[in-house]
Amino acid sequence: MFTAIRNWLGSKGGDMTFKFAMGVKVRDRVTGFTGVVISRCQHLTGCDTYGVQAPVKDGDGETKSPQWFDDQRLELVDGKPLRLDNSRANWAGPNPQPSRAVPA
Repeated sequence: MFTAIRNWLGSKGGDMTFKFAMGVKVRDRVTGFTGVVISRCQHLTGCDTYGVQAPVKDGDGETKSPQWFDDQRLELVDGKPLRLDNSRANWAGPNPQPSRAVPA
């Protein structure tokens, strides 16, 4: 089975190419859900999915969880990607636990 998977990946070039870039604004053609691509996933079955984060709505003030969509459901709204400054040290990964006094 693993040989078949390796052969299939080899026929695909073995790389991860995606239809939409990170940070671009997309819309789901089924529901109208609109947001920014914040994550992508490539599945063995050939279906690419995208995590899309909607903006905070006025008056609500709450950030909603990103929603996942198959690539065929999405259309590009704005091709200019949102860029974040990831140059600062220790921007990702585990962070030190806050220290606090523990009752004896």
